[in-house]
Parts: sequence; C-alpha cells; structure tokens
Amino acid sequence: MKLYLANPIYDTVFKYLMEDERIARTILSALLKKRVVKVKQSPHEYVNTSRNSISMFRIDFAATICEDDGHEHLVLIELQKTWLETETLRFRQYLGAQYSRKENIIEDSKDKHALPMVAVYLLGHRVGNINTPVVYVNHHTYDYDGNLLESDEPNPFVESLTHNSIIVQIPLLHGHINNRLDK
Repeated sequence: MKLYLANPIYDTVFKYLMEDERIARTILSALLKKRVVKVKQSPHEYVNTSRNSISMFRIDFAATICEDDGHEHLVLIELQKTWLETETLRFRQYLGAQYSRKENIIEDSKDKHALPMVAVYLLGHRVGNINTPVVYVNHHTYDYDGNLLESDEPNPFVESLTHNSIIVQIPLLHGHINNRLDK
C-alpha cells in the first residue's frame, strides 16, 4: 500500500491547509506567540504570481487575538510565501497596497485609524547570515533621547503607521521539535 502525504511546503497544499480555520488558527497562534481565537481569510486574496521566474503566494487574514489579560483585538496578517530569492520591493509594494485599502480602516474609531498589521514572510531561501529559522522584527517607540516609551495600551495612530514582521526561513526548519512553531 502506498501512502501519499501532502507536503505543506507546496502552495496548493498550503492553501488547502490554511483554508481550514482550526489549522490556520493553530499556525498563526504559533507564529504570533499569542492565542488566535478567530481567523477569517480575506476573500479572493490568493495570488500565485509568476513573473520573471519569481513565484509568490499570498494569503491575507483578519485574526482576533486574545492577549494574556483577556483583551481581544483584531489584527491583519499579510502572509507572503516565496521559494526564490526576490528583491524586497515586491513585498513592500504588496504591503503598500494593503495599507491603502479602505477596508483596513476602523470606521467607528474616532480618528479613523487602521487595523494593526503583521507581515509574515515564509521564505524558501536563507536571508544572509541569519542562522535562526524564525526571526521577529518588532517596532518600538522611543523619545528623542532614545528612551523606550512604554504604555499599557498601544497607540492606534502609531500602530496604523508601522507593522511588525515575522520571517520564516523554511530551509532552516528541521531537526528536533523544540518549540510550538516546529510542532
């Protein structure tokens, strides 16, 4: 008897898996290191483009995240996956288009701020000399003197203008299962 396994590294299988809300919640929770209680894919956001032999796959999510204190909030997750090394301009152009979408503005907010966004990059190649499989790029807010400004609650204006990123180097995901994301 032959057993066929679907490999999630391939776009078609990955898309199929991420359409399952439970699996999407599990994967996004592991990536964000927070509990995702609800996830919704943005309709018709799948793109598998191939220009100049560059293949890129994208899925957009609206995720409801539960913080440690029980507070829930909505976050946009822009997931982009590519196998070949590509210039960052393609990623930036896509994020720029997402920043300009009116659907990403909270209409009932007093100042019409945008939803916070996290960009997730699943790369089929290594990034320079970074030897860690998963890299987190989180923005912080500083005063003029370089002192970290800390607040109990993020400012919606600041959160609307910047985003955090998660970079996953797929070739480095191997070996022993050591953390929640590997599992």
